[in-house]
Amino acid sequence: MQHIDCDGLSVVTHSNDHFQSVSIGVLIRVGLAQESIGGEAHFLEHLCFKGTPNYTAKAIVELVDNMGGYINAMTDREYTLYYITVPADCAETALGLISDLVLNSNLNQSDIDKERHVVLEEINMINDSPEDLVHELWYGDCWANSSFSNSILGTPNSLAQINSDNLRDFRNYYWQRSQMIVSITGASASVNALLDMIPIYFPTPPTNTPILDSLTPDINPVCTTIHKQTEQTHFCLGLQGCAYTDPNRYAFSMISTILGGTMSSRLFQEIREKRGWAYSIYSACSFYEATGSLIIAGGVSNDQYTPTLSVIRSLFSDLKTTGIDSNELTKVKRYIKGSFAINLETSTSWMMFLAKSWFYYRELRPVTTILDKIDAVSLTDIQQITASIDLAQAGLTAIGPVDTHEKTPIESVWASIAH
Repeated sequence: MQHIDCDGLSVVTHSNDHFQSVSIGVLIRVGLAQESIGGEAHFLEHLCFKGTPNYTAKAIVELVDNMGGYINAMTDREYTLYYITVPADCAETALGLISDLVLNSNLNQSDIDKERHVVLEEINMINDSPEDLVHELWYGDCWANSSFSNSILGTPNSLAQINSDNLRDFRNYYWQRSQMIVSITGASASVNALLDMIPIYFPTPPTNTPILDSLTPDINPVCTTIHKQTEQTHFCLGLQGCAYTDPNRYAFSMISTILGGTMSSRLFQEIREKRGWAYSIYSACSFYEATGSLIIAGGVSNDQYTPTLSVIRSLFSDLKTTGIDSNELTKVKRYIKGSFAINLETSTSWMMFLAKSWFYYRELRPVTTILDKIDAVSLTDIQQITASIDLAQAGLTAIGPVDTHEKTPIESVWASIAH
């Protein structure tokens, strides 16, 4: 792994001669904190595929198809990532294409007007899917003290305000070399050749350093429920976690895995296997620059929603009072290390790993260092975190045939559930 500063542009690479493909990603530090309208970063993601002075929208996808590769993008709350993976002999074509999309997309008003309908349909798709919508509601209500609560997609009202001028201004201000990370992974010959081409495809323009707001949101301990005639009640219960670079990140991941990260986890066994109340029940962690969360989510039988919350409370209580033993700690460490290794089997996964490592740490962390950090987590570390967990500080959202409530104090919810 290596990092190279190319006139303010961070380039990170990893070579593996077993890879038959090359993956190139461009990560841009643009997210919710930088938006003044709502949904601009995600809308730009869509517009980058609508054509450049060199390619029409159809020519872009035809070129990728003809190479036998794939191209995509994703907008997170703190960054946007554009990436392409192709066979190694198409590496230069891929670099030229992804750089053209990122740097030179047309942003024509006619494309914006048409794509606005596409994004509205994306919003409609989430609204029609309670298992997705419940997470949108959770972010909206439970991170409500900052722009972190805004929807990545924007809203119908915010999308109506987006036009070619303000989208171009947004891109020109924030899409600076200092805010970009180019991540390249593949066979060493391909990676080395692409490094020599960076000045060609990412030329150095006049640049400034945009002012970036940072977000340090705290979870708002409220409950919002929406009445909807569904076959299941979908819920999301979330607690304050920790930042991506926090030393406790691996301990939080272990707690989440023990609770609901695997088929042998406590949630899966208690809710699905033992009681048969759910098909999907799980826990997961999200980590950001200055904060994070641990959530439990699922869809359960409508008449078992409240009993499910009672079981979850009991599981947390047991975790706090009884904890875990050394065998369970060894097991969860082995699972997390194994998953980590399996997830780095492709050039695409390595590209994302490098980009996020540099984004959050400003360094490339060796795999051995991460494995050592996982091994270093102790029973005491787990106990200290579980002791600090307070369900009275959690945020809860639910959708189903329940009474509609908006931002009810979470304590009233727990008080209504019998122990």
